[in-house]
Amino acid sequence: MKAQNSSPFPEPRFSKPVFHLSRMIIRPYLHLAMGVSGITTIHREHLKEALNSSYPVILAFRHTAKEDAPVLLAAVKETHVRFLYGRDVLYWAGKATQFLFPRLGFIAVQNRSANKEGMQYLRNELSRPKFPLALAPEGQVTYHMHQVSKLQSGIASMAMWAVESTGGVTILPLSIGYKYANTGQDWIASLLKRWEQASGLTVEGETLAEQLIHAMESMLRKIATTYSLQYNPQDSFIKRRDTLCEGLLSLAEAEAGLQDTQGSIIDRLYRVRFTGSDTLFTRNSSIEEQETAKQYLLKNQIVDLLEYLNPAYLQGRHEDGRAAESALNLLDLVNRIQGGTINTRYSPRGKSAYIQMGKPLDYQKEFLSPLGRKSQQKHILLSVSNALQTCSEELEHMLM
Repeated sequence: MKAQNSSPFPEPRFSKPVFHLSRMIIRPYLHLAMGVSGITTIHREHLKEALNSSYPVILAFRHTAKEDAPVLLAAVKETHVRFLYGRDVLYWAGKATQFLFPRLGFIAVQNRSANKEGMQYLRNELSRPKFPLALAPEGQVTYHMHQVSKLQSGIASMAMWAVESTGGVTILPLSIGYKYANTGQDWIASLLKRWEQASGLTVEGETLAEQLIHAMESMLRKIATTYSLQYNPQDSFIKRRDTLCEGLLSLAEAEAGLQDTQGSIIDRLYRVRFTGSDTLFTRNSSIEEQETAKQYLLKNQIVDLLEYLNPAYLQGRHEDGRAAESALNLLDLVNRIQGGTINTRYSPRGKSAYIQMGKPLDYQKEFLSPLGRKSQQKHILLSVSNALQTCSEELEHMLM
C-alpha cells in the first residue's frame, strides 16, 4: 500500500466568505471543542497602537498551548490575522483545518529547509501587507506560560525583510496563558493520580512539589529503560534529560536515514518531523517505510515535550499554576510515549484564556542600517525576547 501524493505546499488564497464563516464559528468552537470558556485581553490599547502603524505589523505570540491560535484569532476583532504554521500541520489536523487554513490566507512554512513558496509569500506579504502576520518566535509550542525559550531567527529575518521593503516594521509582543476552573492543590493531586493510572508508575513525596519532581524523575528512568539509553543517576536532572533527548533524536535520525544530524534540538526535531511527514503523506512510500516513519516520529514526539520538563520551573510567583502546567505536561508525556500527539493532549475544560499585550516595538531603517546584518538580527531577537519575558511575568502576576 502506497502513501498518496499531496501538494507539499498549500497555496494561501484568502476568501472573504470563509473569513466571515470563521468569525461565526470561532467562539463556539473554542467553547465546545477546546473547553475555553472566555478570553480576557490585557492592555488592548497596545494592539490598537500597533495596528495604526504605517509599517507591516507582526504579532509575536508565546505559543504555550494548542488552543493559542484560535484564541488569538477570536480575540483580535479589529482585523484579520494571517498565521504562519508548520507545513506538516495539515497532514494530521483534520479536514476542517485543511479547508480553512489556506482559505484564511495562513502561510505554511517548513522550518530549517528551502521552502521557496512559503518564503516568497512571506516576502510579498511583508512588502505589501494586507493583514498583520502572527507567528511564534520560539519556533514551536513550549508548554510553559511564564518562561521564554530561546527565540529562533525567523522573527528577525522577517523583520529585516519588512524594513528593507517598506522602511520599517512593528512587532507586537503577546503572552497567552490559561487559568483553569480549579488550580488548587487537590485538583493538581488529582492530575497526578490520573498520571499514575496512565503511566503505571507511582508518586512519592510529602509535598506537591516533591511529588511532581519524583514523577519527573520516574519518567526519565522509564524512557531510559524503554529505549535502552544512557542514564547516569548522578548527573543533574537537566543533563540526564538532555542526554535522553540526544539519544532519542540519534535513534530517530538513524531510522529516518538522515545524514545531517547537526544543529540544536529544535533544528533536529524539525528535520525528523518533516522527513516523517513526507514519508507518510507526500511520497509513494511502502508499508515498511511508513511503519518505520511512525516509529521515529514517536521518538520525536517524546523529545518534543521532554525538552521542556524542568523541576526548576516549579519555583515562581504562581506556584500552583506552574505545578498544574507541570502535571499536565507529565500526562502529555505519557500520551506521547503511547503514540499520541499534541492533538490528543489532555486539556481540562472550563479554562479561561488570557492575552497579555506588550508595548509595540518599532524598528526603522535609519536606526538599523548603521548596524551590520548580524548585529541587526541580534538586536531584534534580544529586544523581542525581553519584551515577551516582560509580558509573561505580567501575565503570571495577573493569573495569581
